[in-house]
Amino acid sequence: MGVNTLPLMATTLFVLVPTTFLLLIYFKIKDSF
Repeated sequence: MGVNTLPLMATTLFVLVPTTFLLLIYFKIKDSF
């Protein structure tokens, strides 16, 4: 489990961070209109 959690966490961060930024940009654009 300890060996498999590191790639899983890296993949999760790699997916979640851009998604969070895209959501923030999306809501900022949505609020401006």
